[in-house]
Amino acid sequence: MCTHLLSKKDKNGVVNMANKLYHGAAYYPELWDEQVIEEDIKLMKEAGINVARMGEFAWHTMEPEEGNIDISFFVDMINKLYENGIETVMCTPTPTPPIWYTHNHPERMYVNDEGKVMGHGSRQHSCTNHPYFRKKANEITEHIAKAIGSLPGVIGWQIDNEFKCHVSECMCETCRTLWHQWLEERYETIEQLNEAWGTKIWSEYYYSFDQVPQPGPAPFLHNSSLSTMYRQFSMEKIAEFSDSQANIIRQYSDAPITHNSNIPFSVDNERLFENLDFASFDTYATQENRASYLMNCDLWRNFKKGRNFWIMETSTSYAASLESYASPHANGYLRAEAVAATH
Repeated sequence: MCTHLLSKKDKNGVVNMANKLYHGAAYYPELWDEQVIEEDIKLMKEAGINVARMGEFAWHTMEPEEGNIDISFFVDMINKLYENGIETVMCTPTPTPPIWYTHNHPERMYVNDEGKVMGHGSRQHSCTNHPYFRKKANEITEHIAKAIGSLPGVIGWQIDNEFKCHVSECMCETCRTLWHQWLEERYETIEQLNEAWGTKIWSEYYYSFDQVPQPGPAPFLHNSSLSTMYRQFSMEKIAEFSDSQANIIRQYSDAPITHNSNIPFSVDNERLFENLDFASFDTYATQENRASYLMNCDLWRNFKKGRNFWIMETSTSYAASLESYASPHANGYLRAEAVAATH
């Protein structure tokens, strides 16, 4: 994590800039025992780390059984870090619902454009529009915000993690129903939709909103308006989900809220950051692809004008990949990243 100065709110809700530069790392203390954690903190201090981001994949640790929510581990971790001069950006753990949520519930899972239902594992395997997902996500978010929102070590929040990084538009039955509702709210009458989309081409004319398909498998290209509007529908829904989590957190914490995004993700970043306090992004660009890093900086400094942005994730020495060869950075590359972000 390589960051600018952090935005903080005063008692009137106005975002001001803290006079401090943060240098930190993503941290997963739920993976380790107490001895390893103590060693980690010692090494963090030696490395000059003064902030840690954590919690984004820890839903199971917080709620190992449905309804049995306990945030005390992270309360203790935040206090322990703070006692050692390390502050925390706390995340909501909603990209990784536990097995109790997914097992025997294919209707809750993400479905890709080929109609394949995702299984449990990895992350982003659930549909974020499913009503039960929203219910459980709101519950865990509120428990976290209540437990740690007033702790002095919490300087910021990250909602979820990399929305729509590994998936794009979901094609499940929940999304189908919401899609038809969204179309009716947007176009009011099916005649207006037909007129706007030019559906007489290829006999694509519709007589009711529930006839309008999702852009799933088809012999050839879909109507471009169908594909474009479904993407917009999906982007609006994920931004609404982000807004709902932010609204819950703000009931219990004054610390500023962000999300870590990037250009290739299937989101509308301008809309996503509209109701968040500051913008941040992830980058694992190689030296050969440094232009993409600079492009991210130019975009993210404009999503919340007048406020600094954060580089929430980057790689210290390699381009970061678990699937293929990752080329090492040249000496000084990380320093160049940090300098480039300030100009």
